[in-house]
Amino acid sequence: MTPEEEHDLVYKASRSGLGGCCEWQNDRILESDKWICGTCGKRAMSAVERAYETTIEHDGVEYKLSLPALRVHECSSCGAVTLDDDANREVSDALRSAAGLLSPTQIRDGQEALGLSQKQLADFLKVGEHTLARWEKGVQIQQMAHDMLVRAFFDLPALREYLGWMPVASAQPRKAQAG
Repeated sequence: MTPEEEHDLVYKASRSGLGGCCEWQNDRILESDKWICGTCGKRAMSAVERAYETTIEHDGVEYKLSLPALRVHECSSCGAVTLDDDANREVSDALRSAAGLLSPTQIRDGQEALGLSQKQLADFLKVGEHTLARWEKGVQIQQMAHDMLVRAFFDLPALREYLGWMPVASAQPRKAQAG
C-alpha cells in the first residue's frame, strides 16, 4: 500500500468513526494486528485490557471514574489511548452509575411497564422522540433534571395523572386546555 493509499484509508476510517485503525479489504473492515495511531501515525496500536481512570464533567459536576479492567487501544510508540464503541459504552455506564442516573435498560423497562410507546413517553416528558431513543440506546446521557422527571413519571401515579396519562394501551397525552 502506498503512503497516499494508507492516508486515504486512515481518513476514511476516521470519518466513519473508527479512528483510523482498521484496514479495508473487499469493502469489509478488518482489524489488523497493529492499528495506525491517530496521534503519531505509526502502526503501533494494540488492544490491551488495563485500569482506566478519567474525570468527566456532567451537568456541572465532575465525576472521577475508575474502571479496573477496560479494553482500550494503546500505542506502543507514543502511549496514546483510544476507546472503541464498547469501551465508550462502559465509560458511559460508569458515569451514569456515579451520577445516580437511570440506565438505558431502566428507562426502557419503565416505559414498557406502563405500556407506552416511545413516542407516547416522549410526548408526556416533552422531549423529542429521537432524544428518548438515544437515552434508551445508551448513546446519549440524560441530564439530571430529565432523569428526575423520568423517575417521577415512572414512580408517581399522581404525576402521570396530572400529565394526562391513562393506563390503557392507547394512552395519549391530553391536549392543553385553552386558558
